[in-house]
Amino acid sequence: MKLTIASLIVVATVLISGCKTTPPVVTTKTPVLSATGAVIVKQDAKYFYYKKKCEACGFTSKNQIGSGYPKGKGKLSSTFKCPKCGKNQKVQIEIKEASTTN
Repeated sequence: MKLTIASLIVVATVLISGCKTTPPVVTTKTPVLSATGAVIVKQDAKYFYYKKKCEACGFTSKNQIGSGYPKGKGKLSSTFKCPKCGKNQKVQIEIKEASTTN
């Protein structure tokens, strides 16, 4: 059996680098949110971002607020005074369940 330099390089490369496999598919659970007095801007498996919104006049704040999810199901609550109409607004974000995403 004759081995050429090219075939020796291929064999050496395979031996040095080892077998390469595709990484396993990681699934994460992203909670399902419902919001009152807020607009969910974006979310991932660890954090979500929202803007305050007045239910009376429709004003939406320019600033995003970020938060981590509480353990399990639950609610995050706060209040703010609308700068446009002056009404007190309750902000409530409810974590309902987790949906599996890839």
